[in-house]
Amino acid sequence: MDVSGNVERWERYFERETAARPELGALIIECLRDQLVAKDRSSKNFWRDEVKHNAQMLEEAKRLIAGAWKTTQQRLRLQRYDEYCIMGPRTREPAVPEPAVVDSDELMNALDHLLAEAEVEGKVEGKVEGKVEGKVEVEVEVEVEVEVEVEVEGGLSVGEVAASGAARASEKSGVGSAGNAYPKLPVDSSGASQDELVARSVEIASRFRDDGDYEAVRREYLEVSFLLNQIGLFAPVFRDQPRMPFRKAEWEKYSALLNDQIVIDFHWMHCRGVPMRSRWPEVTKMLNGTSEFDSDAIADRLAAKKWSCDFRVEELVFVSDRQQIQLVQLRNTNLKERYRALVEGTRQRDPGSKPARTKARVAPIRKAITNWADRNHRVRGQEDMYESIWIAMELLGPGAKAAHIGELAALRVGVKPLAARTMTDKIVTLQAMLKQAGVS
Repeated sequence: MDVSGNVERWERYFERETAARPELGALIIECLRDQLVAKDRSSKNFWRDEVKHNAQMLEEAKRLIAGAWKTTQQRLRLQRYDEYCIMGPRTREPAVPEPAVVDSDELMNALDHLLAEAEVEGKVEGKVEGKVEGKVEVEVEVEVEVEVEVEVEGGLSVGEVAASGAARASEKSGVGSAGNAYPKLPVDSSGASQDELVARSVEIASRFRDDGDYEAVRREYLEVSFLLNQIGLFAPVFRDQPRMPFRKAEWEKYSALLNDQIVIDFHWMHCRGVPMRSRWPEVTKMLNGTSEFDSDAIADRLAAKKWSCDFRVEELVFVSDRQQIQLVQLRNTNLKERYRALVEGTRQRDPGSKPARTKARVAPIRKAITNWADRNHRVRGQEDMYESIWIAMELLGPGAKAAHIGELAALRVGVKPLAARTMTDKIVTLQAMLKQAGVS
């Protein structure tokens, strides 16, 4: 049936909205269009009613465009910061000449903290002026007409302004102060086994679920997480641990948890020797330059910033999909949603109706493996590994190497990877069983 003339086709909506946002760029727009076309084809059989199908596609288009636009705004804002050497050494002369005594790096860092305190989002459109004559004035004009002015009397240096702003930002974000410092690395295991650490992780997560008090479990959570990272057999994403609320409106309350999980993700890659590149040489050096892992510096410069997950792993630091799959917060939105659909299920809202829950995709696989183990004693005790192999294949996608599937499956169970030949045999056996059971 045809869509009512009162309802805009998702294709027209997409063309109109992307045309109004040329900053997105042709490549991103083309990628978004390809995603929507693929979604349109795959969901047509599900939505027999064309009106409902178009409404669903409209919502998907709005979500994708909004996410891409938010990321683009952050990228443009960061490019604007680049002009004033926020993250690196000066590569060009500043737009406003400065007296020699003004440290522009510290001045702009102070400005960055002030913007964070004011919770100003979007692209900075205004101007920055600095004067040193016994008085420092910083004026910011932004697109949303919010002004932040700081006047420091008595001849304070710009460096003191920056230090003050950094202290306030650290206090707000919950990192960097003496009471919230990270454990000294490497953490002393004191003979604790991985099984004992996993049991402690489960107990910590249970306490957090009961009362939601992250500060009460933070120190122990960090120590256990860093120790598991040092052992290197149990990836962060597969651990039972405190979790961010599902509603983003509640994230501000748990900003310390979000920051800590980003630091833990970076530490995991550091412990595994994963080389990390960044658009800024300073960040690349911070992550790869020494054998020591500076938790406090990474928390302050990378974790506490109000950047999206997609920006952190696709523009700030370049992390492959295979590595992102192992992490909690350093994953792009698409990988997070795919993993949630696999192991937890999703909630879909049809226009004008209550949300409907879709069960986890692993549920029928888990049932088939359970029945298989009940019939075959050779499979008993290996149920978790076979389930992990299926999840690894789904996350890595078609064409994944058996060695990569085996590595990811082992990181979910917490053991060393099996030999490539053994893993290939298990994959073939699992696929044959699932085909016979009528599931995939």
